[in-house]
Amino acid sequence: MIRINLLGQAKPKASRRQVDTGAALPVLFIAAGLVFGCLILGYLYYSWQRQLSEENNRIKALQAQKTDLEQIKLQVEAFEKQKQVLQQRVSTIEQLQRDRECDRRDEFAARLERKRLAVALGNARRLHRAG
Repeated sequence: MIRINLLGQAKPKASRRQVDTGAALPVLFIAAGLVFGCLILGYLYYSWQRQLSEENNRIKALQAQKTDLEQIKLQVEAFEKQKQVLQQRVSTIEQLQRDRECDRRDEFAARLERKRLAVALGNARRLHRAG
């Protein structure tokens, strides 16, 4: 049913309950501290993740460089072996040439000695015939 106020009196307003902000203030500070702490932890997490990814990239680059250097080292070792083989061949050829020159000198000395003996023998025969 509808009420009609014929007296013209103002309706008393319901009084509001007072909210106790004293108990909510520590909760507000704790919530603000948690949010601020989460922001700081998030910043630290992302900065450390960035540093970690940079270090991982650097490690990958260094590993690639290491692999390249190992390949170069293997090539150098192969060249050193090849150089050693070629040096051995060169020394063998030089030794053969020295031996050939010594053989020629020995042969020349032997021929010269034979000629000296022949000349000496020829001179001795002439002296023997003449004398």
